Amino acid sequence: MVTDKATDFSNLGRHTRTHTKEKPFRCSHEGCDYRAAQSGSIKSHITRKHSTLRAFACPQCVYTAKTEADLKKHTSRRTGKCGGA
Repeated sequence: MVTDKATDFSNLGRHTRTHTKEKPFRCSHEGCDYRAAQSGSIKSHITRKHSTLRAFACPQCVYTAKTEADLKKHTSRRTGKCGGA
């Protein structure tokens, strides 16, 4: 059965890997064994696990985050307001 997730050929390989558990993308950092089914997952992994850059700063306190999503979690935990100010 083909679902709407695999309706075009460019997505078929990615969709097929959800069934085969194939993980052809490997982290390029020495000593790291992380593998992923999608290239975007590798980029996220490298940002979260290997990068030291914390480019997203809270405007209300000294907190900094590696990703915009982490900064949003920081503020949403406080109902949109930062308790660190």
